[in-house]
Amino acid sequence: MRAIYGRHSTDLQNARSTADQIALLRDASRAEGITDILEFTDEAISGSAIDNRPGLRALLNAVARGEVSDVLTEALDRLSRDQENIAHIFKRLTYANVPLRTLTEGPIDRIHIGLKGTMNELFLHDLAKKTRRGLVARVKAGFSGGG
Repeated sequence: MRAIYGRHSTDLQNARSTADQIALLRDASRAEGITDILEFTDEAISGSAIDNRPGLRALLNAVARGEVSDVLTEALDRLSRDQENIAHIFKRLTYANVPLRTLTEGPIDRIHIGLKGTMNELFLHDLAKKTRRGLVARVKAGFSGGG
């Protein structure tokens, strides 16, 4: 059975983002003639860690139980933006002989994990710096720096 996974990072993002990803993945699967689909999601949870994402943990548990034939997600960064975690996820899928594919990158292999994993982690690091810069500017302008 195919597993599909969607996630968006924070409650500041469009709440429909995860549902839109799942709809896109469901449509792509149906276009391939696949109708047996397990859906896994995490709403408003960062991709920087695994432990705080019940949807991803449930997906990995279903893989370990042999319930999943393949995994489809919109892009690799939906699974993780952390280099160590994406390698861990890929290793668990590979060990279970479960291929991973994304709509953005296509079939995922070790090269994707190394290169995109690094790029996704750098994006998260750069985003944190830019967010901090923006908050400092708000405080200097006399506004609140946060909630």
